[in-house]
Amino acid sequence: MRLARLQQRKSLRVLGINSGTSGDSIDLAVLSLERTGNKVTWRWVDGSTRKFRPQLQKMIWQVADAQAIDLDEVVYLNAALGQAFAEAALSLIRKLARGRTSIDVIASHGQTVRHLPRRVKRDKYRVHGTLQLGSPETIAAKAGLPVVADFRQAAIARGLEGAPITTAAMKRLFGATDHSRLLVNIGGMANYFYFPSKKLRARESAADCGPGNVLVDLLARRLYNQPYDRQGRHASVGTVSQRLLSLLTANPFFSGKSQSTGREVFGPVMEQQVLDFCKRHHLSSEDAMATVAELTVSAIVSCIWPMVRRDYDLEEVLVFGGGRKNRHFMRRLRRQLPDIDIKPVDEMGIDGDLVEAAAYAVMGEAAIRGEELELTAGKRKTDRAICGRVVQG
Repeated sequence: MRLARLQQRKSLRVLGINSGTSGDSIDLAVLSLERTGNKVTWRWVDGSTRKFRPQLQKMIWQVADAQAIDLDEVVYLNAALGQAFAEAALSLIRKLARGRTSIDVIASHGQTVRHLPRRVKRDKYRVHGTLQLGSPETIAAKAGLPVVADFRQAAIARGLEGAPITTAAMKRLFGATDHSRLLVNIGGMANYFYFPSKKLRARESAADCGPGNVLVDLLARRLYNQPYDRQGRHASVGTVSQRLLSLLTANPFFSGKSQSTGREVFGPVMEQQVLDFCKRHHLSSEDAMATVAELTVSAIVSCIWPMVRRDYDLEEVLVFGGGRKNRHFMRRLRRQLPDIDIKPVDEMGIDGDLVEAAAYAVMGEAAIRGEELELTAGKRKTDRAICGRVVQG
């Protein structure tokens, strides 16, 4: 009954929840989305970031990075994350309630612990998949609200990779008809979203570029006992090893057809590869950090350069995600792309840490309405489907 009433409403306030590949925090964004005919307009309401408790963060990394997983721990982590997401959501909901603002729907992406875009044979089937944890049923029960979840599953079911999944939502948030727009997310992984102006006969596209913060974070913890390389300070004083960079860029992801990746490729396995190389060739910790940071930057530039070069209507690159705070990343991007303005998306009035959470709010509203969204606009095919499963509160 509640879902039917929501579908009749012209405007919905949706709380989007996201925890990225880095597994370091819960991001929450509240949008008010209004429909007039086929047009959807949005307004920013509020948002926040809540760090995971250290023990829960450790559990996430153990499951996400394990070669062999204890199935019991997966079950327990799913339940624990559901409670953590519910606590974070309720904290923001109560804050808004003090100002007489209520939430209609929650949209929770969950925590990705496996992303396997390459098809393999199991029994007689060619299969691939992705797994996000964070029990939406728990969130719905504790918040007493409908929860939209499982955003990536429709793409997997249609033979797509399940990432990037937010292309249609990003277009709704940032797409402009009068000029082209290019967004780069430097989260755990790095990816881009390109929306050409209608004047151009160009195709929208979106894809993962390669590692974002995840690899430099792993090395910062191993080499410096620090959670991340704050503002890129360690990388900025190192010298890039071209030999190590060539070794890393030889990874099959960069020459393959896959449009998505994850910690399975650019996580502990590559971290160990870097450490082994540094030990054999007596490379300093700062040089290792500089080289891995250069891998992130060069992968982004390689992906977006064709659009920057060809699109005369493209004036800027908007960067979001935690990597936009890494001054070394931003300096290197500007140095490699000197003819275009590279700036944080915050200058458009939306918190760059919460863009993905906002995108899931958009997708949650669409799922409640039964609207089919474009699942991906990647290097190959696209499809449309209702993105998200609704759990009644």
